[in-house]
Amino acid sequence: MESASIPPMNEMDNFPMVYNYHFLNADLALVAESLIDPYHINHVHNKSIKTLLGNLYQEKVNFNLEVNDTNLTGWYERQFDASIWEKIYFGFQKKVKTHFGFWFPHTSKLDIYFRKRRMIIYEHFYQIDENTISMLQITLWDKIFNEFPLQIIAKPFMLQIQ
Repeated sequence: MESASIPPMNEMDNFPMVYNYHFLNADLALVAESLIDPYHINHVHNKSIKTLLGNLYQEKVNFNLEVNDTNLTGWYERQFDASIWEKIYFGFQKKVKTHFGFWFPHTSKLDIYFRKRRMIIYEHFYQIDENTISMLQITLWDKIFNEFPLQIIAKPFMLQIQ
């Protein structure tokens, strides 16, 4: 049996979080590949979060990668082409630094650093049957939506990201 590792999830001790489950009629390898592909936000989520997490327009992204036997981690920068309201809330920075990780074969992490705020999304996925995968999505918030009860704002927001 091959060994697998899980990511350190230290943020879960300090940040408020919401979680939800998704059941997808999809191929496990394609979902895993999509979750670590930074361009997927522009295509998969273009009707929900649109520009909130930033966009990748340049042909070549400057990835900073670290790869070992059980995971790959790194970071890159995204253009922050948000609406005026999103910029007022999240900051007027031109780029958003995005850390990511993938722990083979089951867990991904997206860690978005806004100027004074941070959002972290962990996704754990596994095959249920020949056609279905289950994905647990845990979203942690640092100084995001803390003016409101988290479950009222955050849970519906994360459910629309699909």
